[in-house]
Order: sequence, then C-alpha cells, then structure tokens
Amino acid sequence: MQPLSMRPKRCFKTMFVGKLSLLDDKIDSMLHMQLVDLARMLTRNKKMEVEAAFHAHYEEAAGLIAVSQFWWDYSLLDKTAGMKSDVYLRGIGSAWYTDAAAVNAYLLFCQTAVLPKLANSLFALCEERRLERICRKRRPGTSRVFAHRHRLYTAFFKHKLRAHLTKNEFADAALLLIYGWFVGGGLERGRKENIHIPFRRFIPNAGAN
Repeated sequence: MQPLSMRPKRCFKTMFVGKLSLLDDKIDSMLHMQLVDLARMLTRNKKMEVEAAFHAHYEEAAGLIAVSQFWWDYSLLDKTAGMKSDVYLRGIGSAWYTDAAAVNAYLLFCQTAVLPKLANSLFALCEERRLERICRKRRPGTSRVFAHRHRLYTAFFKHKLRAHLTKNEFADAALLLIYGWFVGGGLERGRKENIHIPFRRFIPNAGAN
C-alpha cells in the first residue's frame, strides 16, 4: 500500500470538530527534544515541530504535531510514553495513512447525524485504533509504548465510566465500553448488572441475547 502522503500534498488537521487551542509548551525540555526528533524522523520533515494542545493532532501545512495535554500531570515515565504514542499516531499514522478528504466528508455527515457528537467521537476512536495497528505493523517497537498508553487510559476511564453511568450519560459510557472492548481493558468487569440495565434504555434490544 502506498502511503497517502506520497500522493499530492494535502492539509490534514484533526478528526475532532472545532478549533483546537494550542497550550503553552510546558513539555520538559529534554523530552521535547526527543519528541521533535521523533516527529521529524517519522514525517521526513526536518522542520516539523511538536507542541501541546487539548487534543493530539497533525497539521501538515503548519508543520506541526500536537501532543495531548492529557498526559501532562502524569509522572515523567508515563508522560513520555503517552506523548510518544501521540507522536507515533500522528507522525506515522495521520501523516501517511489518513485521507483528509474522507475525514472531512465524514465530519460533514456527522453534522446531520441524530447524535453528531457520538458519531464524531466514535469515528475518532475507530480511526485511532486503525492508525495504531498500522504503527505496530510498520514499527513493532512501538507496541510497548502503546501498551503503556492503554494501561493509563484504562485506569482513567474506569473512573469516568462510573461517573457517566451515575449521571445517565449513556453515550459517553458507550464510547468508554467500546474502547475497553477494543483494547481488552475490562472496563465493564464487576459492573455487568449496572451497565446492562441502562443500556437497554439507550440502545433498543441491547443485551437481548
């Protein structure tokens, strides 16, 4: 398969709807240098820069990979793994294997969907999983970093899942359960009864089998 970026240049930002505000770059200087070197190697762009933002994303025209602020409050070890995984996803995945035209077409469709935010978020989740598989295949050494990423996300999402169920925020809870199913994180363990009942109301015929 020929990488998409080997074709005519195009501009691709992020799969998330809405403008993303870049944050002040608070990344540790040594880690920042590592991330920049990694981003430049992966994208083959010697001027590629790395900054922190609300969501991780890739901007080809701006020569920018943004890593998520989600990782900022973690230990240096965890933060390094999380931010490197963001760079892998954007530097290998988004830069070479995401079709901007297809993404933009889907985001337009999301605006007409019954649950537009859910449609958008579900696409973002599935696209990230697709890009991760590409990263792991092309660079098997990234598997360790992605495993670390999923351990952190799973621990965080378990708390978020309880909160969403308590507030009857079933769409948000559904996304977390789908994530857990994708990565085998076991978010639902020990809570089958609590999850089964509300989702019968949220998704018709859910749990019928």
